[in-house]
Amino acid sequence: MGLTGASLNRFGARVDAVLDDAFPCKLLIRGKPVVATGTGNRVASDYDDGGERLKARFPFRVPASAFSDGFPKIGEALSLELDSGRVLDLEIIEYSVRTAEDKIPIVCRFRLR
Repeated sequence: MGLTGASLNRFGARVDAVLDDAFPCKLLIRGKPVVATGTGNRVASDYDDGGERLKARFPFRVPASAFSDGFPKIGEALSLELDSGRVLDLEIIEYSVRTAEDKIPIVCRFRLR
């Protein structure tokens, strides 16, 4: 049993379709609203020494078209719109550009003001 690049891309597209249906979210990236995929939960949280600041990681899969004017940058600001009308200010701490995929996985954290 072999796995070809085409079958891997088809599998990835199906996974993205399921994630789009199950975990849609709305981000504001570079001033534009973008529909992306995100669980809405932080994947890890802990506190700095003394417990003063929460660290959290928010993973998203963003359409590559959202970054049509250039790849994302570490530290770039974006916002997550919540259902209640509130907005979480985030910044990109990791991303991976995979040229064969039409989604860019990014990881964000709370943006310090």
